[in-house]
Amino acid sequence: MVTAVRHGGSGGRPAPLFSLRCRRLLQAVLLLACVWTLPVQATNMYRCTGTSGETVFTTSKAGYRDCHRIRLADDKVSRHAPAAKKSASKAAAGWQYREGTAAKAPSLPAADKQAGVRVLRGAVYKVVHADGSIEYTNVRPRGKRARHARTRTLFTYIATCAACDVHSRVDWSHVPLKLSAYADAIRVAASRYGVDPSLVRAIIHAESSFNPRAMSAKGAQGLMQLMPGTARDMGVHDAFDATQNIEGGARYLAQLLKTFKGDDRLVAAAYNAGPDVVQKYGGVPPYAETEVYVKRVMTLHRRYRKAMQHNDAVASAGAGHAG
Repeated sequence: MVTAVRHGGSGGRPAPLFSLRCRRLLQAVLLLACVWTLPVQATNMYRCTGTSGETVFTTSKAGYRDCHRIRLADDKVSRHAPAAKKSASKAAAGWQYREGTAAKAPSLPAADKQAGVRVLRGAVYKVVHADGSIEYTNVRPRGKRARHARTRTLFTYIATCAACDVHSRVDWSHVPLKLSAYADAIRVAASRYGVDPSLVRAIIHAESSFNPRAMSAKGAQGLMQLMPGTARDMGVHDAFDATQNIEGGARYLAQLLKTFKGDDRLVAAAYNAGPDVVQKYGGVPPYAETEVYVKRVMTLHRRYRKAMQHNDAVASAGAGHAG
């Protein structure tokens, strides 16, 4: 609270210069306070369908169809950003984005057609323009537009998990394994929850191909493609944080292993289709996606287990010779 003090004299005489300056300063402070307390509306991000059936992430719904707003948690918006138009569209169920550490988006094709099935991939960017306005788009700014804006990758999107595509041409028996990625996080989480680390690695490979910022069309997020509800239940605050995602995924696998008495096939089926569905059918449900997913996870699991056991044996032998 600013208090103006008058310096003597009667009310009939002109106010001293110091007093006038104080009043003007007080008025300026009050004016600034009013400006900074004005409500600011966040810019919305929408997931839409384009004219050719492609998935589009955009700030504007103009020219697109089937647009659903994506909730952005903890998204800081400039106070000077132009107010976005209010959308009547409801937030898409299950879609939730929480910003984590920025990461480079992998080089992925915009579309990959296999056996008549369109598999969409790409990245979504947050663009902060010079005037403070925010734009969300899956088209990376280039040229002059890029030079006058700050751009960061929010997440990369995939139509479905890596091993879920029924028409996938990947040779899962020979696809290169990733034995060193996130080694410490996987080892710690697997040990904490009593899960085979080779199973954790197989699930990561099957779900996201080790992309920590992957988001599927259904809203699954991160390395182990956790749905927002599952992530919350497992204590994951940022699904795009690799360590948190692995912790949550390993914890969830431990629960499934307990529910299905250590049956890896049923655990994989439940991870894909949900435990209730597996219990309903008393086994792997007769869904084409789930059936191929289970088969591929089991293949990856066997390969990772064999490779990791071999590496452990080599390391032990090396330690023995050193001793």
